[in-house]
Amino acid sequence: ASLRGKVNSEAVQEHASRALWGLISENAVNQQRAKGADADEALHFAQNVHLESLPVQEACALAMEALCSGESFADGIRTTDYGRRHQVCTPIPDTALRGVSL
Repeated sequence: ASLRGKVNSEAVQEHASRALWGLISENAVNQQRAKGADADEALHFAQNVHLESLPVQEACALAMEALCSGESFADGIRTTDYGRRHQVCTPIPDTALRGVSL
């Protein structure tokens, strides 16, 4: 709530951004949830409200980096030798569905 403009306290926005960073930096599920909740908009809002605050700017930048990490991984891997050798995808059967009939 603090990042969406309900609380304009600089300290609250800094700590909320750092907390978000901690939640999503090593957790893909939390990263997806944060994206679904438009966390990027909230972070941009916090940055715009506190333009002069270096701690808020740094905390928001860290959170944005964590939020966007992995988005360009597929493009980057294609430029490697491994990526060029494996351009064609190999289907992998879902073994979790063994014995399931529809």
